[in-house]
Amino acid sequence: MMIKKLIPLTFATLFLAFSCSLEEEVLDESSGENLLEEPGIEMNLLAPVYSQLKTVIAGDLWALSEASSDEVVVPTRGLDWEDEGKWKQLHRHSWDAASGPILGLWTALETGVSRANTGLLLLESLEGKRNPALTRSLRAELRLLRALYCYWQYDCFRQIPVRDIEDEDYLTPPPVLKNQEAFEWLESELLSILPDMKPMVEQDYGRAAVDAARFLLAKLYLNAAAYTGQPAWEQCLEQCAAIMNTGRYQLADDYFHLFSVDNEVDNTEAIFVLRGSSQQSLELFLGAAVTLHRNQRLGTSLWTFNGYCTVPDFFYTWDQGDARFQDDRIRAATGANLGFLVGPQYHPDGSPVLTTGGEPLAYTVEVDLYNAMEWEGVRVLKYEPDPASGNLYFLGRCDFLLFRFADLHLMKTEVLLRLGRPQEALALANELREKRGVSGLNELTEDALLKERGFELYWEGWRRQDLIRFGRFAAGAWKDKQPVPEYRNVFPIPQTALDVNPNLQQNPGY
Repeated sequence: MMIKKLIPLTFATLFLAFSCSLEEEVLDESSGENLLEEPGIEMNLLAPVYSQLKTVIAGDLWALSEASSDEVVVPTRGLDWEDEGKWKQLHRHSWDAASGPILGLWTALETGVSRANTGLLLLESLEGKRNPALTRSLRAELRLLRALYCYWQYDCFRQIPVRDIEDEDYLTPPPVLKNQEAFEWLESELLSILPDMKPMVEQDYGRAAVDAARFLLAKLYLNAAAYTGQPAWEQCLEQCAAIMNTGRYQLADDYFHLFSVDNEVDNTEAIFVLRGSSQQSLELFLGAAVTLHRNQRLGTSLWTFNGYCTVPDFFYTWDQGDARFQDDRIRAATGANLGFLVGPQYHPDGSPVLTTGGEPLAYTVEVDLYNAMEWEGVRVLKYEPDPASGNLYFLGRCDFLLFRFADLHLMKTEVLLRLGRPQEALALANELREKRGVSGLNELTEDALLKERGFELYWEGWRRQDLIRFGRFAAGAWKDKQPVPEYRNVFPIPQTALDVNPNLQQNPGY
């Protein structure tokens, strides 16, 4: 069978590509099949799949999730950041099936699914040649990562191409799951792997454990009404409770420690993280490079591009006494604060950062989408710039918090509110606000809860999804963005994808 002939070579290629200390050797079929006996060999199955997560998050997923929302604006400054108009399209919700970020995300997600399927196929070929319990947990972990890519595909496009890993006919386009059918497949896939996923205490840091699977299930259920028209609040509550009842997590006492260069230490909120390193390219968007003015380099060799800013409407919702708004812990070393950067900016020695015209740089709240001056727009430093990196453009020891406990806490808060249990929801909301140094609310409304999610999770990649759930995405209005038809809650299928798979159908409105 051709597939059996291809597997050892493919596996050997993966092994060579992702091992750091592998000595050169000739691998025949038998040695290829015994590779799982090597210590730590499981990472050679997993590394390509995890690596693609970083590419997805750092790239178009973040752009489509945040630059299309009321949190982030990427203004054009002369010819700077024009980029064929893609940022204006995202901000105004005027994209089409040929838009670059949409094709980029679709392609990146398909790559992630393909890598996960390759790992699953290789693992299947080695059945019986490794400890059965380890094989089951590896299979579950790969299926979770595949489900995560498929979840993002479903969330953004509502369609999931699904090919059986043993299907050798790559000339035939795979079938496509849509709407309710896709929801049920994701739900079934995630529920079925729970028994075989490792608990957090047994899993390596930076790898997904059972709590990550439950978190993703909770997200699926939280958004069920937006996806299918049928809410799944009780199911979401059940998954939240399963994670909370482990007793492993609690709201952090120090908000910005969550995003520090040593955030792997005493991080009580980390459910699933992607590890960073100052020694290798991380390819994650951490904010400093793409948001700061070109002359604001924080006393380092950081490349800065004067790009991403805060939408004024979002900035004006803040209580500036909120601990999440600003923090001065890195000011002495960098001249800047963490959080929102507004007003005059300084170098570490106290001298003012200057514009290209030689005037003191002061970031303004107001920003013009179409022709902004270089100082317009409040900037954000959420993740601490890493002083150990010679070049901070792609490198940093901060671990990226993909799933964290405060989000889960707010998910439970929202479900309780939607289930008609407002006092329980209010208590949870105020518990979080107390941790963040702001006074409690007397009443929790949907509007207040959406704001709270923004205060806690700004620039973390969830805002588009939140706005859709609260009816504020397509229908919402903020500076330089007017309400658009509801079909824009879902992105179009890229034209190139439609061309190669006739089982895909263009989403309504496009």
